[in-house]
Amino acid sequence: MMKQQNDNNEGGGNNNNQFGRNLLVWLVVALLLAGVFQMFGAGKSQMSPGQAMAYTEFLAKADAQQVKEITITGDIIRGTETSGAQFAVIIPPGTDVRRCSACCCLGSRCCC
Repeated sequence: MMKQQNDNNEGGGNNNNQFGRNLLVWLVVALLLAGVFQMFGAGKSQMSPGQAMAYTEFLAKADAQQVKEITITGDIIRGTETSGAQFAVIIPPGTDVRRCSACCCLGSRCCC
């Protein structure tokens, strides 16, 4: 009977060890998933630094008629300059894009 109690006590220690290992495995899996989401950009918008442009710079180029065409999708303006360079601009919150001077930058082709 004593031997049975000792076996049970020893078995309980192994269960705690097993729980610790399982917890460690799940933590590693969670960290890997977080890394994958970060790497593939589960964020709101994806723009490479070479094409990102400030909204004020975009307005200045539009006023100077240096913008060939644009597409507005949600809060992002993507377009092409007259030089052929492509760009993307995040529209500031609260901005009415239809009233900005950029919508008249294309002459007869209204972008709004």
